[in-house]
Amino acid sequence: MVIRFNLMTLPFFAKNHSSFLANKLPPLTFAVQILISMANHKATKKDVRQATKRRDRNKFYGKTTRNAIRNLKATTGKEASDKLPEVLSMIDKLAKRGIIHKNKAANLKSKLARKTIAAK
Repeated sequence: MVIRFNLMTLPFFAKNHSSFLANKLPPLTFAVQILISMANHKATKKDVRQATKRRDRNKFYGKTTRNAIRNLKATTGKEASDKLPEVLSMIDKLAKRGIIHKNKAANLKSKLARKTIAAK
């Protein structure tokens, strides 16, 4: 957990609440972050590792699909028609895995199909 203090509110809070730190702290010029360590349980550590792996994998799938969509938009004619099923499949997989919402997937697929048909 990260606790962030606003640049202006911490000195104001310290001076108005007559804390011991009010005389010791200079006016802050940067954000203060206090890191609170997580529990030292094996299951919690494993969960953090798994979440990191999933996050990296999801970022990879999302970025790869975005690149494929961008490349499809750049192409025209028969080439675009050939690439369309691959890209639609990638979008479906993102929705199935929960990386994007199913409605977003449907909107993307619809827009790409219309653009491909118009480009013929």
